[in-house]
Amino acid sequence: MRGVVVRTFSDKGYVFVKGPDGISRFVHATYVQWGMFDTLQTGTKVEFTPDMGPKGPIAKDVTPIMEEE
Repeated sequence: MRGVVVRTFSDKGYVFVKGPDGISRFVHATYVQWGMFDTLQTGTKVEFTPDMGPKGPIAKDVTPIMEEE
């Protein structure tokens, strides 16, 4: 699924992404492709696998989408 980062809490190690279904999902730094967490900023487009965590919707296997120029 594709989505966009809507809120960042980089200092705490997590962000939220929203998919085309309108659901905002929690993303822990460990759910992001290795070494790519620091590239996630509000507005960054991503691909992810939706899942359900103990406290609600989460996104796993998060990978930033690099825009082609």
